[in-house]
Amino acid sequence: MYKRQVLVVAGLGWALYERLDSNITTDTETAEELRRWEKERPSALVSGAQNILVTVSYTHL
Repeated sequence: MYKRQVLVVAGLGWALYERLDSNITTDTETAEELRRWEKERPSALVSGAQNILVTVSYTHL
């Protein structure tokens, strides 16, 4: 009984993964546009700087 459920869940997971994975494509048009405007961008103020993204989720109970 459980083997069948595990196989069904695994199959659905695989199908979802394949659907999402096949939807990821390379955006070459944006890369070309960025290359075109590269000279217009300001120079880096600090060498070796890194951007850090911090996300917070708060649930008020």
